[in-house]
Amino acid sequence: MISRKRILRFAIGKMLCQDGWAEKYNPKNHFHVNQYDYSTCKEYLAALKEKWQEYEDPECELEGYVDVSKYSNYDDYAYDIDVYRTRLE
Repeated sequence: MISRKRILRFAIGKMLCQDGWAEKYNPKNHFHVNQYDYSTCKEYLAALKEKWQEYEDPECELEGYVDVSKYSNYDDYAYDIDVYRTRLE
């Protein structure tokens, strides 16, 4: 039988890990994606990337030029979107 202490340590450890994801990829909680809704960092980052694309390129007009799946940092993605927008104009 698993003790309550062990369950609590596991839960707290998992929450701390999830807090680390949010701190790394969305430190200002700009995109309102709850890290506790996802069980892996990969799932959380995929949800964030969808929000990044909705925010920067809602019409998906630059999707062929800038692929959001290749970024792990919002600032780099936003910069590249701006660069391609100015190139197209």
